Amino acid sequence: MKKNPLFAGAVAKHESLVGAFEKYAVATVPPRIPSFIETYHLTNLTLVFTALVILFSYFVQFHRFWLLSISALIIVQYFTDLLDGALGRYRSTGLVKWGFLMDHLFDYLFVVSQLFGMVFYLPASLHGYIILIIITWGGVMINSFLYFGATNHFRISYTKFGPTEFRIAAVLFYVIGYVFGVSVFTYILPVVTFVSLLIMIAVIFDSHRNLWAIDMAVKNNTEKAQKTGKNP
Repeated sequence: MKKNPLFAGAVAKHESLVGAFEKYAVATVPPRIPSFIETYHLTNLTLVFTALVILFSYFVQFHRFWLLSISALIIVQYFTDLLDGALGRYRSTGLVKWGFLMDHLFDYLFVVSQLFGMVFYLPASLHGYIILIIITWGGVMINSFLYFGATNHFRISYTKFGPTEFRIAAVLFYVIGYVFGVSVFTYILPVVTFVSLLIMIAVIFDSHRNLWAIDMAVKNNTEKAQKTGKNP
């Protein structure tokens, strides 16, 4: 019986600064997870965390302690996101394509909830930056999926900067806000917006360069095959 080919989306190209730890956790933690917890439970928890981020963001306007609570949610979501796919593979749950779609969709909603939540405690003069950041990171995500459609290779990190490093930066962002007060975001948010825009441009340019090279290689091989009278 012929085996189904492995879904390429389940094998994302991901290099992280904490890659060694992640590989260790993925290899050792799933066997220790209680049997009543399934891969889809871990995936769906991101929706709960998304709602809590919005709620906690609302509370920030009353006390900035809630910024630390958002940081804690980001850390917890990191572990559930890291382990949901690993648990599914360990138990052969079979929700490969469902997991691919829902996991990344929920991750995006989780990120947007953090940005949307800032509307509650930041002045209206900064809301434009929030919209721009949502657009730029949405652009990065769209680029990843379009690149996957064109090459069948799913990339979620670039030069060892990916979802994990983004979470670390987000946690530090909220900790800084707690230590110095939310007014510090007045200075940080424009910088974050500019850096986000640069990252989007760099990611799209990298995809453009790779796809251009792939297309030209196919074109050259086709022309050579036609000259020699062989099928490409």
